[in-house]
Amino acid sequence: MKFKISSNSTSIQISAPFKESRKMLVVQKKPAHVKTFQRGLNLIQQGNFDEAEKAFKAILLVEPKALDVRMNIGYIAFKKSDYARAYDIFKKITDEVPNDVESLNRLALSAMYLGKFDEAESSLLKCVEAKPDHFDSWMNLCALAGFMHDEIKGIQYATKALTIRPGDANAYVNFGSTLQACNRPKDAAHAFETALLLDKKQIGAVVNLGVISAQFGDDAKAIEYFDKAIQLSTLNDATRVEEATYYKSMSFLRLGRLKEAWSLYDYGFAKSLTHGRGPRRSFHVPQWDGERLEGNERLMCWKEQGIGDELMFLSCLPQLQQKTENLIVECDARLVSPLARSFPNIQFREAIYYDDIDHSSVYDDFDVHIPLGSAFGLMRQDLDAFSQATPIIKPMPELKDRLSKRIGIGDGRLKVGICWRSGNLSATRNLHYTALSDWLPIFSARSDVDFFNLQYGDFVEEIKNTNRHYNLHINWWPDVDYKNNLEALFALSSSLDLVITVGTAVSTIAASVGTPTWLMTKPSWTTFGTDRFLAYPDVTLFRTSLDGAVNDQIEAVAHALKCLPTKY
Repeated sequence: MKFKISSNSTSIQISAPFKESRKMLVVQKKPAHVKTFQRGLNLIQQGNFDEAEKAFKAILLVEPKALDVRMNIGYIAFKKSDYARAYDIFKKITDEVPNDVESLNRLALSAMYLGKFDEAESSLLKCVEAKPDHFDSWMNLCALAGFMHDEIKGIQYATKALTIRPGDANAYVNFGSTLQACNRPKDAAHAFETALLLDKKQIGAVVNLGVISAQFGDDAKAIEYFDKAIQLSTLNDATRVEEATYYKSMSFLRLGRLKEAWSLYDYGFAKSLTHGRGPRRSFHVPQWDGERLEGNERLMCWKEQGIGDELMFLSCLPQLQQKTENLIVECDARLVSPLARSFPNIQFREAIYYDDIDHSSVYDDFDVHIPLGSAFGLMRQDLDAFSQATPIIKPMPELKDRLSKRIGIGDGRLKVGICWRSGNLSATRNLHYTALSDWLPIFSARSDVDFFNLQYGDFVEEIKNTNRHYNLHINWWPDVDYKNNLEALFALSSSLDLVITVGTAVSTIAASVGTPTWLMTKPSWTTFGTDRFLAYPDVTLFRTSLDGAVNDQIEAVAHALKCLPTKY
């Protein structure tokens, strides 16, 4: 399990109880049942979950209430990422034996993966209330804190687990993960190294050391760690292999080794990853391989991630449409109208799907599919391919004309849009963003600039207070929905001379309409080993150091703004 850490995540160790049950609690009259049970265990160890489940179900035909048999079937469902079925199995068991700590832990872990955090916490707290020194429950509470991005509780739970078992390698992995989530990577690395001293084959510690190496800019070392984790893995470590392989692809991207990166990138959809690529969808048609489609074959390309990543990946649309005469793009609903206007020969529709474990499509009108990030990878196999990048969005003409008049185009003053933070903040994410008051050097760089808000979310009081306290006039309009009305944002951004932003969707919104964009950012995989943002040509990077904060670049941006000609 993982905390969200920049573009990678650290791994939280699921505690020991989520193993196959090895003790027959129901005494069988026929020895054959014991043999069948053992056969099921052996099949689990071999990774043959379907045959193992058949063996256990054969026992249930004779002993339908055999607890450990049902526990093992629930375990198999969990390992197959069928968390809803696992949850149902363990819920029935805990209803029958409400104070069984092992069953409650399994129920909690299944609930975690279904996003039922309150129920998971309630089950685990019931465990530690009954058994205050129950190590596995504290470990799973720490994992739950990771899911909930609650760093304070994570530290508390990890520390409690360590006091119970100070020599447990898994406990040090969890402790290190909580430290990493609190933006203490050096301390986290010490915890992971301690875990390896206790257990040289602790794969979670190896993976996490790779993540930290990448965070400090040593992706070559990170790849060594990820390869080591893969080499250490066994059949029971499939989830570690998936996460190590995905993180390896991200390191390749940061190094500009694009072919190697894209070949591994789809591991980001592994169901074992809590913070990989998403949504995870399944289809009854094959994934497109990049070859040109002939005749009436229809390709459906579907959205993933948020608006910022979506617009970056969509920059390959001009090349993608050359691969087929029948292209369908499922995108964010807010993008359907702007994209349809910009690419009239492509069918755009809102990305909707059934609310099931596979997020299966409600449509059946395509022959092959591909996630948008994977399509981007196929169109951008090397750095030279980015020379084809151009702005892709054509703003609504009448709306652009109206907003251009509203901002006063033609009065000789520079019109600059600003965005200073995301709407989703945490200890680690805060290093990527700023406070509006940090921008005072930019606001005072010159007197012939009008600043216009592009920030979304809860920003009104922050602008009002900054304007009042520093005698500024940052323009914002109550009648514009800065989050949901992307038509207005495209039109407004295209009317501006310049957009200055941190790493939010605003950067790609502005760049996708061709507005010069200054992006204050930490080093990121999206530069693909270069010093440029290659997806769109009109982006200038102001990059901080690996261990710095984005607001370190405020003075550099202020100086650059001061040096601009009167009309940019």
